[in-house]
Amino acid sequence: MAAALNKHITVLVVEDSTKDFEIIQRAFQEEGKGLDLVNCTNGNDALDYLNQTGVFLQATKPLAILLDLGLPGMSGKEFLKIVKADPKLKELPVIVFTGSKSQDEIKECTSLGAISAFEKPLDYHGFMDFVKQIAKEIRSLA
Repeated sequence: MAAALNKHITVLVVEDSTKDFEIIQRAFQEEGKGLDLVNCTNGNDALDYLNQTGVFLQATKPLAILLDLGLPGMSGKEFLKIVKADPKLKELPVIVFTGSKSQDEIKECTSLGAISAFEKPLDYHGFMDFVKQIAKEIRSLA
C-alpha cells in the first residue's frame, strides 16, 4: 500500500492564467503529494499533450484533467466535448472550474461529461482551499 502512495501521478491542468496555475501548484504541493502537474495554456496544446503529438511525443497519460473554461482560442467547453467524444480519451476524469456564476453553465459541463464542475473562488485563500479539495478528489481517483 505504501508503494502506491509514493507513485507519481500526472494531472493535466488546462489553465491560461500563470497566476492561477501558480496557486494551483502551491495548493497541490500542500495537499497533492505525488501528483505531478503539467500545464497547457490552451485547448489545442492540451489535445496535443493527450494525443502525444507535436512537442508532447513523450507525454505521460494523466490520471485526470483540471480544466478552466475561460481559455483563449478553443473554449473549455469545446475542449471538453472533443475529449469526451474521443474513444481513447473519454474515460479520463475532467474536473471543470469557471469564473462564471452561471449554474446553467456548471450543469452543462457535467452533462457534457465532467465528473464535477465548480465556480472558481476569486480570492486567494478561497481559491487555495478550493484547489486543495480538488487535489483530494483527484488523489481519491488513484
